[in-house]
This record gives sequence, structure tokens and C-alpha cells, in this order.
Amino acid sequence: MNAHWAPRALTAALKYVTGQSPDAPPSALYAALSSTSADPAGPGFTELTVANYARQPVSLAYGSDYLVLSSADVNFVNLGAGTYLGVGLFDDATAGGLWFWGDLSEAVDFDTGRTVTLVAGLIRAGLSG
Repeated sequence: MNAHWAPRALTAALKYVTGQSPDAPPSALYAALSSTSADPAGPGFTELTVANYARQPVSLAYGSDYLVLSSADVNFVNLGAGTYLGVGLFDDATAGGLWFWGDLSEAVDFDTGRTVTLVAGLIRAGLSG
């Protein structure tokens, strides 16, 4: 999965590298599933709307090559049937702004009552060279 920076994260990073007072980083990040492929040029992250769906908190770790990465599995439990195409990281459990997102290499379909798990380390967002 290729990760992309949402405009909110890009603005904060640009302020930091240009010596401006950066926006405060989010105190927590929440994983969300997308039912569409997001568009790097603008809006396009459409959050999943199936039974029992809610954003899930992400346990963060900081590595040498990444700004943040998930250090534990993220589980979406007992979902209604659906398809997801991507994952996003938001700064709030119900509202807030999108900071990072990534499309999967192919759509994932799931049946009612299934648990969708994003394994530890799957979510990575940062700078690498």
C-alpha cells in the first residue's frame, strides 16, 4: 500500500521545514476504511458506511525510516458486508481531519459479521529517501 499525505499533513510538514511555527501534530490517530480510491489531487476519501463500522485507534511507534507506523493490529469487528479500497488516518474518532491515506493494490470484499484486521506495521506514513 502506498501512503499519501493529505493536505493537512503536508501543510504541517512544509511549515516545519521552512522554519515556520508548525501545526501541532495529532495526539492520536484513528484508522478508517475507504470504499473508494482516494484522489491525491483533492477530496476523494469516502469512508465506509456498513453496519457496526467505526474508526479504530492506532497504536503508534516511531521508526528511523517512518514518521509513524502501527505497532499493533487494528481490528474492525463484526462489520456488515462491504468492500474497501483504502485506509486513512484521521485525528479524531468521529470527525476531524484526514492526515494520511493509502489505496490497497486491490479491493477487499468481506461478508457480514467478519472482522477486518490491519496487521501491525501495515500502516506507515513518513519520509524516506
